[in-house]
Amino acid sequence: VKDNPQIQKGISAIPEIFSSHYSHEPGNTFGYRPVVRSMFAIEYSLWGENPVMSHIMSVLLYSLLCVLLWKLLRKIFNNIVPVAVFLITVLFTVHPLHTEVVASLKNREDIIVAILLLLIVGAFLRYAEKQKPVDLLVGTVLSFIAGLTKENAVVIPLIAAGVAFYWLLGRKPLRESTRKPIYWILPLVVPALAIWAAISMPGTAGSRSVSGI
Repeated sequence: VKDNPQIQKGISAIPEIFSSHYSHEPGNTFGYRPVVRSMFAIEYSLWGENPVMSHIMSVLLYSLLCVLLWKLLRKIFNNIVPVAVFLITVLFTVHPLHTEVVASLKNREDIIVAILLLLIVGAFLRYAEKQKPVDLLVGTVLSFIAGLTKENAVVIPLIAAGVAFYWLLGRKPLRESTRKPIYWILPLVVPALAIWAAISMPGTAGSRSVSGI
């Protein structure tokens, strides 16, 4: 944030952010992750170069992630004692492995992708339960945004579909429509195509893959 000329332009840089690579240093051009960089640009417009406020934002986003995880676990494991779900969430919240993700601003992408993952899984569960197209649409749009956040979002459709299938196995009898393959192919393929479209946006054209992203 401190040494990034795009972010320091504030909100006015968002069109440029969405049309450029994640890294565009000479000889080291790769990636397309405009979502979080745009967030930093907005924050820079709001309070300038203030790392305290940006770290507070990361803490708030991580708190939102933990609340969403708790709510989703309650829905998936509704036959488990609520205290157990709460303890699992607490363990996730305080686990030292997550320290760097919260403390380092450059890792905010991982928090955003995790939040989107939980929201997408929730949309898949609603779609698997009620087969309403709006839930599939919500999951697809969120998948597209996840693809614009970080490349590792490519695994989200598999995770979401797997969780939804596991959840439905515990709901007997299944609705007849739920057994149709189309209701599992669509939630898997459509969001996957959305993520593929996101990471193939014009800003990535000709980008060179670099290990460690």
